[in-house]
Amino acid sequence: MSALLLTLALAFLIGVSATILLIVLGSVGVTGSIFIGLLITVVLGAFLNWALFRPLPPIENGRLLAD
Repeated sequence: MSALLLTLALAFLIGVSATILLIVLGSVGVTGSIFIGLLITVVLGAFLNWALFRPLPPIENGRLLAD
């Protein structure tokens, strides 16, 4: 459970840093930067949750077993 919370916190921090970078360095307005930061947070959080916590298929002798 704590690993899940840490990945969501990581996605949140990346989204916040992307928002700040878009405000400071980009030619995007404040509302657009906030929207893109929220979008990055949601997409990255969903991807990390799927990629890191998906159960792996059973493997035996280097081959995938059929279910």
